[in-house]
Amino acid sequence: MRLVRVEIRRLFARRLTWASVVVVLVLVGLLVGANAYNARGHYFFSASAPILIRICAALFAMVALVIGASFIGAEWTQGSMASLLTWEPRRLRVFGSKLLGLWLGSIAIGLLVFGLALAINYLAARRFGQIGPMPAVLQHELLMSTGRGIALALVGGAVGFAIAYATRLSSAALGVGLGYAVVGEIGVRLVDPHAERWLVSNNVTAWLNNGTSIAGSTSPLTVWQGGIYLGAIALALLIVSAALFARRDVT
Repeated sequence: MRLVRVEIRRLFARRLTWASVVVVLVLVGLLVGANAYNARGHYFFSASAPILIRICAALFAMVALVIGASFIGAEWTQGSMASLLTWEPRRLRVFGSKLLGLWLGSIAIGLLVFGLALAINYLAARRFGQIGPMPAVLQHELLMSTGRGIALALVGGAVGFAIAYATRLSSAALGVGLGYAVVGEIGVRLVDPHAERWLVSNNVTAWLNNGTSIAGSTSPLTVWQGGIYLGAIALALLIVSAALFARRDVT
């Protein structure tokens, strides 16, 4: 647990972590402000909050990927990984401690981000509209959406973490993400529209929206199918990166 606490403190001490949080909140603030102003008098917190949570979740997941990649990439760049292994040679323990520290820190940051996003939306509704009815069903939906958003951020952080760990470069995760967006998302849709069920974007949509329909398919993509698919991708990348870390020389 000592290693985990060290990693959490290191995550919180990084400027990029909090700069990323600020970026997400600024984007959320601009979006909420514009929508509330344009719909002034007819803007309801109860109607807009579930949509805002899903948008915030998508933004935070992308930010989590960057945070996860830079979190471990910085250690490879600075050469501190080799120093760490001199007093803790059990590589898989080091790997697990860093991943757990990243995840625990991301949960705390995620709760802060979602809480502030809802607070921004609440203030906008008070200023330009109304709060609206908040039945138990809506409150449960907000809690579940927040939970799925944080889980998605953990997957995003794990993907960035795994790619950076395997390649020893923070930029590799960004390059892979950009390459997938161009080749995977756009290319697959152009070449084989029937493969859309396996696209990351559709599975993210299913996870956040409690299921989604797929073009050209009679069966919908359920929330659990999307979640299992995304989790499997993150798990596979983590296993590969851990295996490489356990076998390769560290200098």
